[in-house]
Amino acid sequence: MGDGAPSVGHVTSRDGTRIGFHRSGEGPPLVLLHGATGAHWSFRYILPSLADRFTLYAVDRRGRGESGDGPEYSPELVSEEVTRFLAE
Repeated sequence: MGDGAPSVGHVTSRDGTRIGFHRSGEGPPLVLLHGATGAHWSFRYILPSLADRFTLYAVDRRGRGESGDGPEYSPELVSEEVTRFLAE
């Protein structure tokens, strides 16, 4: 996965929900999180200008894009999922 080619991956939250992300670019990591009504595609216009300098991780929050949805939702859970993503 180090060639900069776009790819899709997943991590699993504590309740088993798959949290998706799109990876592209080459360089130091930069994690992109969309707002409440977006998804990874929210960054489509800025990715090309960043991909030559960073490895970009556009994370889909639960219930959006490549991510599944679970029985619960809270800002704390989103924070936990982003922390888990960063750890992996």
